[in-house]
Amino acid sequence: MFHLKVLKLKGPQLNRATPTVPASQITAVCRRRKNLQRSLEAHVLLETLKNIDLYTRTVVKNPLETQLSVQIRNKILHNLLKWNSSPKENKEFDRMYNAVYHLLNSQTKSFDWDALLSYLPNQSSDLSVLLKIFKMVVSRAPNLVHFKMNGVHFNGLYGDQSNTESRNHFHQLTKLSILEITNFEERDDNSISPSRCFEIQADRRDVLRGYSVRISDIMHLCERLPNLRVLNVTFDIRNSPAVTDAEITQTLRNLILLQTDQITNILVSKIRCALPYLSIIEDIGHYNLSFADIIKTSPRKLFEFGNNYIPKFYKPADFVSNVTHLVVNFL
Repeated sequence: MFHLKVLKLKGPQLNRATPTVPASQITAVCRRRKNLQRSLEAHVLLETLKNIDLYTRTVVKNPLETQLSVQIRNKILHNLLKWNSSPKENKEFDRMYNAVYHLLNSQTKSFDWDALLSYLPNQSSDLSVLLKIFKMVVSRAPNLVHFKMNGVHFNGLYGDQSNTESRNHFHQLTKLSILEITNFEERDDNSISPSRCFEIQADRRDVLRGYSVRISDIMHLCERLPNLRVLNVTFDIRNSPAVTDAEITQTLRNLILLQTDQITNILVSKIRCALPYLSIIEDIGHYNLSFADIIKTSPRKLFEFGNNYIPKFYKPADFVSNVTHLVVNFL
């Protein structure tokens, strides 16, 4: 519409002399209409957020699902999860849970697990509750492309002592391209912490402690997510079993970027030899890129030289073929 130069109007109510509307007027009308649409959308977004409790009281024919487009619902969800209040109470989390339940949809592409779980009181953070929430997220938003979850909860839901049901829910996220398994963010309130995250028996604390994730669990998951391209994880280097080149190739072959702040030199060397196209970095921010940039644009090769990822006896030339972004750390 903005490229239109001349508009001629024809009809029985018009004179024979066809009026001509200048392009500047057409552009002005289109802009006003677009601004009005944005204004109305912002108003709907704000009013819905302010009255979110009113919209989550009904389950059947909930207005969030029946009266709002999926695009608006996703915008409301994005802004809703930015809010973080205290104190944490069961009633507050129930309201947030109900809102997220009705806002999630088949076109929801991104979800921040920790943003929702920040509303959950510490004393309620047991595995059964986490599994219930995770099942809801996967069933309501099966086409997630970007998912973010802290390492403690990941270990609880996917670690070696997790049940088959919780693992299978992860495997249903077949469209997932970006997976972030992160540390808990520092918060000023009494949000969940690793030491209080689960009501577990003492003999299981060693499995669920900390944020780091075992390489065997990651390999098991990656093999079952065919579209996974970007992985952000902190590896558990204390319990890092030996893996073969064949196992690495079989399980991590779909990845194009691995971001990790904790990994052994031996594992890095094995991955670089088995999968030379896979970039292993410490922080995507060093390259002024986002994880989404890696997915959307042409294949990139990111490389860091001078840190602990590269033993001194390796030559940079062995690894930097086709590099598009290079970070050199001077020690």
